[in-house]
Amino acid sequence: MHPAAQALAAGGYDALGVGLSGSGFLAFFFVGALAAMRDLGLIDQKSTKFAGSSGGAIIALASALHCPYETCARAMADHLVDDCAATGRSCFGTLDRAIEGALGKALTLLPGPMLPEGAAGGGGVNATVLRRANGRAFVAMSLAPPSRCELEASVQRQMQLERRTRLLRESGGAGRPSNATAEGAAGAAGGDGAEDGGGGDAAAEQQQRAAAVARAVRARASKTWLVSEFTSVEDGIAAARASSFIPGFSAPRALSTFRGRVVFDGMLTTPLPCPTGVRHCLRVSAVPRGESVMGLTAPIREADVAPGLWSGNGTGRFTRHEWDAFTLSLGRVADRREVERLGYAEAVAWARANGLADAARNRALAARGAAAAAAGGRAAAGGRAAALERAAAAGAGDDGAGVARGGTDGAGAGKSLVVG
Repeated sequence: MHPAAQALAAGGYDALGVGLSGSGFLAFFFVGALAAMRDLGLIDQKSTKFAGSSGGAIIALASALHCPYETCARAMADHLVDDCAATGRSCFGTLDRAIEGALGKALTLLPGPMLPEGAAGGGGVNATVLRRANGRAFVAMSLAPPSRCELEASVQRQMQLERRTRLLRESGGAGRPSNATAEGAAGAAGGDGAEDGGGGDAAAEQQQRAAAVARAVRARASKTWLVSEFTSVEDGIAAARASSFIPGFSAPRALSTFRGRVVFDGMLTTPLPCPTGVRHCLRVSAVPRGESVMGLTAPIREADVAPGLWSGNGTGRFTRHEWDAFTLSLGRVADRREVERLGYAEAVAWARANGLADAARNRALAARGAAAAAAGGRAAAGGRAAALERAAAAGAGDDGAGVARGGTDGAGAGKSLVVG
């Protein structure tokens, strides 16, 4: 079986994730491709995990919120493109604000039921959105590389720690002395060194520090920050905006911030991310495989579905130059619907070529996999409960001194991951 079918059979829709590339306004390609995967029984918006960078992050977030592709997701993308077309500059310098408006539009179109405002633990749209998105929408953004000053401070802290550790080891103190003792040893050693040729040691240490900083400067690079837990609706929208922030294009400023950290467009470090915690990831690219996004990223070579990859149609009636231009401007509604149609056709062609075109079989595999995963979860929970009971019984038989402690079994995994 194809790895996607194996994942469905092993754990249902929870076990098969979808990754979406950076795309610009070619995000309409994802609308069509994901609608096809839904119709083929390969994904379920209530259970599947979605990840994306830039335009892919916006569609991934909408997918996790149960936003129907032909209505809600399409209307959100149309709103964004129309808003940008109205500026006369395709949102140059204002894209960040336009994305915020488009996501706000999507919230008004989300299907119910919505939790009532008085529900336990909070309610209303905010609680509904968080329960749908948390742990299922993975938004990739790029962390700005550290400045030279930050690197110098980091090297300084590391060298101080290494020096203190060496002095403690040389002092031969028993056990693990406190920080105060360590600082005293370091201070005493430093004083002795100053009286007996310490200047040479200080010069050598300064040269060592300078060399370490130089190495760190050469090696510094941006890292990917994959966020899958959101504290509020506003926090989720801010994550999507940060993932789509192109310096100078999205806003006049060079960089954006998310949760106090300097970030920019996710596609610049991870053009096509995948969600964590899945058995297999289906990778969908809005640009032909082996090409870059907007000429800004490394070529995307690992895509499963990409324009022309399986259908042989390439970019349809559009020239390659026109397709590239759609990343920045897609004003005609007829062109948007055609890009959607190409995405749908390409996903169907991929499914046929890989033995995944039988929707009834795919849904049956997912149902069996979900049942097996649920049974395994119940068995594991029963085993943990039995272990706790045995531990409690052993503690009670030991003059009441024993204590049974239960774990969280990986709670919180995948909330916020820095890669690289």
